[in-house]
Amino acid sequence: MIIVMQPDAGDAEIATVEAKIRAHGLDVHISRGTERTLIGAVGDERKLDPEMFDPLPGVERSLHILKPYKLVAREWHKASTVIDVAGVKIGGDDVQVIGGPCSPCAIRGLPACTASGCAASARRRAAGRTSRGRACARRRSRR
Repeated sequence: MIIVMQPDAGDAEIATVEAKIRAHGLDVHISRGTERTLIGAVGDERKLDPEMFDPLPGVERSLHILKPYKLVAREWHKASTVIDVAGVKIGGDDVQVIGGPCSPCAIRGLPACTASGCAASARRRAAGRTSRGRACARRRSRR
């Protein structure tokens, strides 16, 4: 997180911001420029929120520098995630479409849907429970 101080912020205001950052277990890096002072919170900045600093005297604004979704962002994880489900690759360059009946009324159309899916080179079919807890037609037929 970076906290931008106002041009007229004094040492006491900078010390207040520094103490607040350290109270959350992070280190502080202070950069004093000719017009402004920047205070950097070094460490896991997710412990901090901009609203903690914006009302403080001498603070112009504060902002996160990490994206909240960094664990899944391409910026941090370049390779595509590929999961193998019974020989079918999900992810990477292959496009998979997941669809199916979404209501008990659609169960009557499941055999036709399955047949048309097979004709269109569908690789996997799923049968589970309907929204009312009844077993789907395909699963009932296996019992």
